[in-house]
Amino acid sequence: MAAEKDDACKWFTAGEAAKLAEIHQVLGVPATRWGMTKQLKGDDGAGPPSELCRKREGQRGGGALEYHWTAFD
Repeated sequence: MAAEKDDACKWFTAGEAAKLAEIHQVLGVPATRWGMTKQLKGDDGAGPPSELCRKREGQRGGGALEYHWTAFD
């Protein structure tokens, strides 16, 4: 399934996803940006498929990425 690129409410940074996991006390899901990024990259370090990851609009410098909600297991 291709991610809809125009639906902003379906895209999250690792930090935003971790905060949601912490707020909602989701068991087995990292509650830190670092932990979420590590989980998203996976054991092989490859990360999610390119259609589930994009550079955050309006971000200056840095490599802030957003992930489609389906990238989170």
